[in-house]
Amino acid sequence: MQHTFMFEEAVWSAEGNYHSGSGAEVALEGESRVEHEPGLWIVSTVMQLRDQPSQSVISRYEIVPMRPGGSSTRWRMENPTVGRVEGKYVVVEDTILSLYRSPDGRHSGTECLVRLDERRYLNRGTLLRAGQLVSSWALELIRR
Repeated sequence: MQHTFMFEEAVWSAEGNYHSGSGAEVALEGESRVEHEPGLWIVSTVMQLRDQPSQSVISRYEIVPMRPGGSSTRWRMENPTVGRVEGKYVVVEDTILSLYRSPDGRHSGTECLVRLDERRYLNRGTLLRAGQLVSSWALELIRR
């Protein structure tokens, strides 16, 4: 199965729901822009809660390009909410799994991207702080 998200330069729209640690659900939307540089893949994301459009969360992922035929790679990300986190992407058939944590171990989480077709992925994830649920999300990514 050939993955397109992250493996090809593109812009992806995101739409779905954000769930706070207390259980509140709010509509979430945004975009992810994938760019390839020599020796580095960059995914820049901007996400915002639909009821608070003036507040955006901006993240920049720096990914070590996956070798041809490879099934895993490392990444790091800076985000104003959690600071720096580091993780690993692992490709398992139609799914890209991600496990991550901050260098101090305070924040951790998991995320998965399930390929529906070359232009659509389901994205599910969660963020923990000191082992307690901070947030989770359920999005659909659509390639523009």
